[in-house]
Amino acid sequence: MNVPRETININQSTASTFEAGAVFLATLAHPGISEERIRQRFFAVLCREAIKQRAAEDEEWASAPQPFRPAYSTIGDETAADAMKAGFTQLDRRFVAAERLFMPFAKQHVVGRPITVGGFAVNVNNMANLALGDLNLGAGSIGYVKSQVFKPSRPVLHAAAALVYFQKTHTAIDPGDIARVMLYDAEALARVVQIAEEYRQLLPLLNDTMSPRNPILEAETVQFVLG
Repeated sequence: MNVPRETININQSTASTFEAGAVFLATLAHPGISEERIRQRFFAVLCREAIKQRAAEDEEWASAPQPFRPAYSTIGDETAADAMKAGFTQLDRRFVAAERLFMPFAKQHVVGRPITVGGFAVNVNNMANLALGDLNLGAGSIGYVKSQVFKPSRPVLHAAAALVYFQKTHTAIDPGDIARVMLYDAEALARVVQIAEEYRQLLPLLNDTMSPRNPILEAETVQFVLG
């Protein structure tokens, strides 16, 4: 029996709500087997920024004792800025992969017939072509999209799609604010994690059309569970 490559526990019993959201976002941005160090750095920086932002917005909270790891405050500004830039660049790529790879094939599966997106039949090459505009890339970069955006997203494609779906169905949330919502809204985070697992279970049904030659196997995926 196949099992996920990795299971990430989203522990919402932690005293610091932002830590659970930071675990989710950091894994989404850096899901690779060799990315553990950069994932942990992005997690710590997300927590650092959440603390700073909350303190700036809530003087009473900032003046009261708070339970969080002192190590967050030892991260330098330059290191934090670099980690934030790298992390959010990767998150943007995950969202593009979700929008252009998972969502069209999922919709096609649900309606039970071939569909078009932007006038194109749904296949990987056409969806990569549409992603060029999302990423501000030139016409000769389809191979780059497939190798540097679609492929690295495969382990967490379901989770990225869950986040995109949640944002689209909560129109009051601006796309640029969805990461902040995951850090501060425990209920929203829990719902996204639930959707992510539903989508992960859907992957085998999409492989015949999305990845027939190189299917996304359960043993490749990262599973998120609520703790």
